[in-house]
Amino acid sequence: MRAEIEYQVGEKTWTHAWTSYQITDEAMVDVLAAGGLRFGDWLTADHTWFTAYPA
Repeated sequence: MRAEIEYQVGEKTWTHAWTSYQITDEAMVDVLAAGGLRFGDWLTADHTWFTAYPA
């Protein structure tokens, strides 16, 4: 999914665009490791949000 959101505060505007995709829990651990991070813990029961820490 590709999304873009625009924020406006007074005369200032900031646009943030991103692409999201689903991966398995195992693949997520590998992706985090590739970025120098390690998986922490799930913050939500539906596994939507999690913590990550420097490896």
